[in-house]
Amino acid sequence: MGKRKIPFTQFIDEAIGIINTEIYIIRLRIKYPEQFRTHSNTQPLSPLYLADKTTLINIMEMVSGLFLSKDIVYQNGKPAYLVDLAKAFEWLFNIKIGDCYQKHEDVIKRKPGKLTGFLNGLVELIKKEHDKKGYRKPVTYDLFIGDSISSPVISLRLFSELCFINRLTDNNV
Repeated sequence: MGKRKIPFTQFIDEAIGIINTEIYIIRLRIKYPEQFRTHSNTQPLSPLYLADKTTLINIMEMVSGLFLSKDIVYQNGKPAYLVDLAKAFEWLFNIKIGDCYQKHEDVIKRKPGKLTGFLNGLVELIKKEHDKKGYRKPVTYDLFIGDSISSPVISLRLFSELCFINRLTDNNV
């Protein structure tokens, strides 16, 4: 009669065999580390991160705006898909947006007063910097009223103020 093992001891022998194989693989990884390096994500990480106060929905507001504008295109000239724009922002800021379609809908279905709060804030920052650097200068244009240059000249600002006053007095009659 042959040697018959008890099922429990056979299980232990197989477990020891698996452990020995794992030890062998670990030794190979130590000896040849380049062979075991994963090459699935060879794209380097972006050096940019979001400030703590910036939320994902704010970033999605920008992504949604760019998507709807169709100003970001592929090499063939076709507008970029929402998912590709979201992936680009994920890489750019080292974030995970998750379900970009749901977040896009979250942006779209906001109340009208909060629809583009983040983008409006960016616009205000640009305007403030514009004013701070002195690029905004009041401009007045001359407007000729009549049929020739010899007609009286009136400032466009003054003209618009006169029109506004005229509208007020016409509405009160």
